[in-house]
Amino acid sequence: MEIGITEKLAAHAFDVRYEDMPLEVIEKAKDCLLDQIGVELIGSTLDWNKIAYRYVVEMGGRAESTIVNYGTRAPALDVAFVNATFGQGCELDDVGFGAGGHLRAATVPVGLALSEKERVSDVNARFDSATAATCRSSSLVIYMGSFFDY
Repeated sequence: MEIGITEKLAAHAFDVRYEDMPLEVIEKAKDCLLDQIGVELIGSTLDWNKIAYRYVVEMGGRAESTIVNYGTRAPALDVAFVNATFGQGCELDDVGFGAGGHLRAATVPVGLALSEKERVSDVNARFDSATAATCRSSSLVIYMGSFFDY
C-alpha cells in the first residue's frame, strides 16, 4: 500500500531534529518565537480575546501552564488554546502563505504550555522547546520544495 502525502509530510516533520537545523533557521525561529509572544501580549488585552480567557478560568482544572500576561495557571491544553487565541486574535500574527496558515499561533503556545506542564524548569530549555516546535513547522515550509521533489 502506498504511503499518502499526509503521512509523508508528518514523517518529515517528525524526523527534523533541532540539532540538525541550520543556525540561520534556529535564529529565525527564535525571532519568530519572541514576535509571537509579543503578539500574544497585545492580544491578551483585547476584549474579544478575553472571552476565551474567562471561559478557561471558569472551567478550572489542574494548574499545569501559565496564561500569557495574566499569570493564571490552568490545564496545558486550555493554556495553549487561550494563548493561541491571544496570538491570532489581534491580526498581527504571522501568516504562512505557502503553508496556508498561522504557524506560530499554532506552535508556540503549544510548545510553551507543554514544556511547562512537563516541568521543564529551565526557562531557556522551555524557550528551546518552543523554538524547536517553531523550527519543525518552519522546516515544513522551508524544505517544502525539496520535500515535494521526492
